[in-house]
This record gives sequence, structure tokens and C-alpha cells, in this order.
Amino acid sequence: MEEKAIMEKLHREASIELSYFSPVSKVAIRKSCSSAYCYNTQKKRFERKDDMVYSNDMPLRIKY
Repeated sequence: MEEKAIMEKLHREASIELSYFSPVSKVAIRKSCSSAYCYNTQKKRFERKDDMVYSNDMPLRIKY
């Protein structure tokens, strides 16, 4: 295979992988990013720490 054909095949495979959507619960996010959240005992919820940079899809508060 020539290099261009290989790159096109890899690109197609990657785009198929990225097209799948699986929702993640807030509890799973907190468990996977445990260092990003701290527990607020007064409000009885987990809140994001301010000293880190986060993506826009991470919730600010997790209450359960």
C-alpha cells in the first residue's frame, strides 16, 4: 500500500471510533477525576477545584 492509502484508512478508522457516543454519569466522572473535585460538607456536594484547568464538559458541581 502506498502511504496516502494507509493514511486514508487510518483516518476512516479514527473517524468511526470518534463518532460513537456513550454518556458518562456524573458519578463516573468524579471517580475518574477524583483529584479535580473536593467535597463541600456544608452544601453536601462535590465541587471542582479552582486551581486546575478543565474542559467545558466537566460539571461544576456533583450532588448525589
